[in-house]
Order: sequence, then C-alpha cells, then structure tokens
Amino acid sequence: MFPSPVVLSLVLLTGSDSTVVDGRVIERAAADRTSTGSTSTVVPRQPADPRAVPTTFEALSSPSKSGAIRLGDVDGWRVVAGPFKSWGECHRKLNEQIEHAVNEYIDDYLQHPGSGEQIHIAAAYIRSELLVGKPQRNVVQSKLVGDMCQLTAVLRFDQPFLIVIDRRWHSIRVQTRLLQVALLSGVVFLLLATSYGYLKLDAASRGRYVRRLQFAAVTVILALVVAGVLIARWIPWI
Repeated sequence: MFPSPVVLSLVLLTGSDSTVVDGRVIERAAADRTSTGSTSTVVPRQPADPRAVPTTFEALSSPSKSGAIRLGDVDGWRVVAGPFKSWGECHRKLNEQIEHAVNEYIDDYLQHPGSGEQIHIAAAYIRSELLVGKPQRNVVQSKLVGDMCQLTAVLRFDQPFLIVIDRRWHSIRVQTRLLQVALLSGVVFLLLATSYGYLKLDAASRGRYVRRLQFAAVTVILALVVAGVLIARWIPWI
C-alpha cells in the first residue's frame, strides 16, 4: 500500500524526523520512545536543612545545658546563662536562673509543686552557700553574630542545705495551719454571732420585723461566705 499524496505532503512539511507507517505520520522521536520503552525520572530538589544555619543564640551555645547533675554522693545542678553580648547580661540572667534551679530542685525534693517559691532561697544565699567556685566564663564564637558571652555555674545541694529546706518548710506549714484554723474559727464565730444577733433582735421586736431581720441576716451570712472564700484563696493550703 502506497501513501497518498496528502500523506507525502505532510511528511515534507514536518521534516525528516517523521516517518510514514500504514498511511500515518508518526514522529520519529515518539516512535523511538515507543520502541525502546524508556522513561525519564524527575528527581525532586531537596529543601535546604534549616538546622544548617543557627537562627537563635541558643543554637550557638555550648553543648552543656542547665540541669540536674551528681557531685559525688550529693545532688547538684549545672546552670548555663547565655550566650549574651555582655558579661553584665550574663550575670543578671545567672541570678534568675540559679533561683529557678533551686526552686525546681526544692519542688522535686519535697514532692510539692510551688514549694520552692514559698521557701524562696535568695540569689545572694545561693551564691554564698551553694555555688561551687566561681562561674566559668566561656566565649562562644560565631560568624553570624560575633563573639558571645556565656556563664556556667555549678550548685551543690549538700546536707546542711537540705536541713535548711526542711526547717523552712516546717515553719511555712505551721504558719499555714494556724491561718487555716484562724479562718475557719473566725467564720464559725461570725456565723454564730449573726444567728445570736438575729434571735436577740427578733425577741426584742416581738416579731414585728421578722422579714427585715431575716433579710439582714442572710445578707450578712453571704458576705461572710464571700469574704471567707477570698481569704481562703490567699492562704496556701498545704
């Protein structure tokens, strides 16, 4: 079967990359792909790793991090402050972090959340009694932000410090118990006084002002309950 004149004209127009098969014009490149069965694979571009470039000062710090440690047979705590631009900033931050570290240790030691803040060991006491040596100065170098300052301090929680914690905690518990007893006793006393005053006034008026006295008594009782609740929220219940 010979190709028709129309097919021949299409071949001439499409160029030499086409061929005629059974009266049809087929692109030679497509025929080659069909015959070989080869396929192309597109490899997606991998995104850049954001960890390759540190974006915060924390990423520039040394591997040592703040946390609990062991110093022989006693507990300790490593506190890392920085990096910052100046040593003054490091020292100010170090005072905050050593107080936070001691509070966290006390919470864990007494097994009572918030006990560290109630006992409140000041930074001056921590530096004089718990600090092991002097804070170590480190210079963290970076091409992005330049040289940064970093302080590393080690705290030692020995037996005398644990005795101080126990004594202060016992004192706080005694004070809170006294406040709780005083609050409950005061509320009960005021309720009894209100009831007695109501009965006394009702007897003196011979029942002529019963509704007014009842309204006044209920108002006083509600006021006492609200005041008791507000005071109870201020008292730590340990």
